[in-house]
Amino acid sequence: MAHLLRLLKAKERPLPTRGLGDKCGWETENVKGPRLEQDFCCEADGEASGSSTTLEAALNLRIVGSEDNELRILEDSQGIWANGNGATIWDSALLLADFLRHQPALGRLPGSGLRALELGAGLGLVGLTLAKLGAQVVATERALALPLLRRNVAENSLDDAVRVEELFWGSKHMPTWVYDSAPCDIVVGSDLIWPGNADCIVDLVETLSVVVGPATSCWLAYEPRASATDEALLASLRAAHFRVRRLQGQELPADAPEDLWILHLEAEPK
Repeated sequence: MAHLLRLLKAKERPLPTRGLGDKCGWETENVKGPRLEQDFCCEADGEASGSSTTLEAALNLRIVGSEDNELRILEDSQGIWANGNGATIWDSALLLADFLRHQPALGRLPGSGLRALELGAGLGLVGLTLAKLGAQVVATERALALPLLRRNVAENSLDDAVRVEELFWGSKHMPTWVYDSAPCDIVVGSDLIWPGNADCIVDLVETLSVVVGPATSCWLAYEPRASATDEALLASLRAAHFRVRRLQGQELPADAPEDLWILHLEAEPK
């Protein structure tokens, strides 16, 4: 993973795209160039469209992680699945997954009872990493991204450890299972906000306010792209009584890129 982080560190990330490009050291097939992001966040979508042959042909298999913690991730660099949203591995997800793998408190045996929630799971890399560490995970996404997310859970034989659920951010969309399971032990998310969906900040913060309690460990990986968006997100989190701290130095994996952040959120007691 250190080799990959050096590649991420050296990469120039143009604004505002967030496709991964062709730089990963563990790809079994080359990933094509970055796609353009599309605005989305809160409205319901249909399932992935297209013939099964076309959908399957769009998939590339990537092997991510070390030999003792290997994950098989199917991604779609062509943008056919889910209109290209949530269908490639994002740089921030790679960083967050590596960070979690090196947290001593998370290196527990299966059956430890840790309950984790991944918001905006995309392909599920971060949630699958937590499942490998022994947590029971709920990976959430919009309806359009669920088919490929489920495929990746099955690809890694983690169906018993990872449950996939549809979740739109915001209190008006919150299903009852969220309230029934909150607060969680661990809440994670990567690249949840960018300039194209900054209008979703309020909905995201409302969701975090439900699922993150004073005892919850919450980490959000974030790629700053526009100062106005960055400031709006941080201000909204603090207004919702979260203590927000950006991890620094030795808290991060070796060779972590300086232009990718990991934010630690702590909910103030109510």
